[in-house]
Amino acid sequence: QGEERQNKTKSCLMVGQSQQVLMIITHLHHFAATSEELKKTETKEALQVLLMVSSKFDGVQLGTMQLGVQDTCLIWNAIWSMEKKQRNVMCQKFLEKMGDFRFPRGGPEFGVIAEWGRRGVSGDFAVVEHTEKGTILLRTDPDADGGVVGYLAVGITQSIESLLAGMPHPLPIYINTALIPFKGLVLCQGTIAHSQGAFSDELRAAARAFVRGDWGEVKVIESM
Repeated sequence: QGEERQNKTKSCLMVGQSQQVLMIITHLHHFAATSEELKKTETKEALQVLLMVSSKFDGVQLGTMQLGVQDTCLIWNAIWSMEKKQRNVMCQKFLEKMGDFRFPRGGPEFGVIAEWGRRGVSGDFAVVEHTEKGTILLRTDPDADGGVVGYLAVGITQSIESLLAGMPHPLPIYINTALIPFKGLVLCQGTIAHSQGAFSDELRAAARAFVRGDWGEVKVIESM
């Protein structure tokens, strides 16, 4: 019944797709947490993974360990803290490694990882509206001189709205997460935390206006 409900909703992936994505993430996180690129990354996020998570993979076959939410969140944070060039190198090495594996027909399409590394968007967002097709999140656009851009994002196994059920605050809600491309959709990485960052006055004003129904000049991206 739960799978049937998931397949009917447009605010998260269908069951088969979500299983693929979760398998891809499991393999990617194992590889990233033990990669040379992460070891070269001098950020507190990378250091946390090296001290608290990486050793858990000692002697474990790639992609066979299921991590808890906290460790998953730590690895995502470390991946996004890497310089883009280093992250892309790590993703390319991961794809080369996965070329040695053989999966049944219809298995995970690991090639999406290259797009995650190049086009993923991480950081602080303002959640401003939940719709049948997903949740609209706003962020400051670094390519538009501080302007505001929106994304219509879906969840992996459940909607972003349900993921935020533990944050019972009126919209806008300010969160930290990442958005990645998957089959033309904007996909939330699956872990969400309260934002600890500072938001510009322009973004806060745009978020409040959006909640009132005034989109202004904000462009909402529905496909990455």
